Amino acid sequence: MVGAFIGAAIGGIGSAITQYATTGDINWGVVATDTYSGAATGLLASTGVGIFGSVIGNAAISGATYIAEQTVQGKDVNPNELFYSTVIGGSAGAIGGAGAKASRLEVIWNRSRYNTFIYN
Repeated sequence: MVGAFIGAAIGGIGSAITQYATTGDINWGVVATDTYSGAATGLLASTGVGIFGSVIGNAAISGATYIAEQTVQGKDVNPNELFYSTVIGGSAGAIGGAGAKASRLEVIWNRSRYNTFIYN
């Protein structure tokens, strides 16, 4: 769950900053799409799904994100761009590796929140 939260934050904030920096405007529908995409990617990365699952999962998330962004913006889906987006997502999954099995991270997160509350 921590991976999903971190991924969502990175996806949404990164989208808003990139859009504003490149166009001077922010499409909040695209930000929402990228937030969900980041959450899905972060959740996948935290599962320890294995390298094959990481490649396939990230490729699927990337392709779906491209389609959703185009739809939100009222644009047509370009098959070449969809292909590139899917390949890039799969490549990122290969680079990212098998996942973190982050169930331990959630325990650490909860303990750190608890300790912060107790000692502050």
